[in-house]
Amino acid sequence: MLSRAERALAEIEKNPDTRLRIYEPKEGEMTQKQLDAAWVRRLKAALDDNRFHLLFQPIVQLDGGGIERYEVFMEMRDEKGERVPTAEFMPAAERTKMSKILDRWVITQSLARLIEQKKKHPAMVFFVKLSGGSLEDLELFRWISEKVRGSGLSKWSLVFEVKEEAVLAHLKQAQAFATLLKTIHCGFAIDDFGKGPDPFKLVELVPAQYLKFHSDFTRDLVKNKENQARLQEITERAKKLKKHTIVQHVEDAATLSVLWTIGATFTQGNFFQGPSETLNYDFSAG
Repeated sequence: MLSRAERALAEIEKNPDTRLRIYEPKEGEMTQKQLDAAWVRRLKAALDDNRFHLLFQPIVQLDGGGIERYEVFMEMRDEKGERVPTAEFMPAAERTKMSKILDRWVITQSLARLIEQKKKHPAMVFFVKLSGGSLEDLELFRWISEKVRGSGLSKWSLVFEVKEEAVLAHLKQAQAFATLLKTIHCGFAIDDFGKGPDPFKLVELVPAQYLKFHSDFTRDLVKNKENQARLQEITERAKKLKKHTIVQHVEDAATLSVLWTIGATFTQGNFFQGPSETLNYDFSAG
């Protein structure tokens, strides 16, 4: 709709005498509904053709520790084998509820990979992202519970993370989901945390064990004293509440050194390792 309004405005600007323009889409131009339907077809085809893959990025504990933690990402490839950015298809997937199907695919694949890895790495932990739409899935927890209990995984091997914005939009569902996860010894993380005026009001309502800070906090962190102060304030408050904090998008050593002084619990970013199909990060390197 906005795109068409811009085109109508452009046509008006070409003719200053025209003050009103009703835009009519040109032949072949797709509506948002048609575009979403096309994405649904592409996503279903990618699932059928096994063109979705898992990627893993290490989450590193700053003060050491032998537990191997990885965040799980979903990657899609097109018919030519080229990567399709998640930002291109996920909005359509969420609008059409396809995200629920994709989330279940990620959970199933993650569980299978984690069970395999646990044979040699018994302390490994996976952080699995969920879309806001999955919080509306009333059968999701029961489905996860059956899979987790039947897997033989050790306690707290799985953490499910949902963006702060989605948690706020589905507050009651998020409260129930996070509470129920504790009964099967799975964790809950609030992703992109800390941008609101008082984010800890949300922490009081939703029993999350992990708070993953919004990427804006690490942008130019070395020079941005305001971000440093805000990050330190939230970190100290989280520690008092016995919440683990994760600072993501760490891209260089200078940022890491600031995080040492702030006292962050965990860090994640391409400075350590980018998302990869292999789980080979050396956590003992310190």
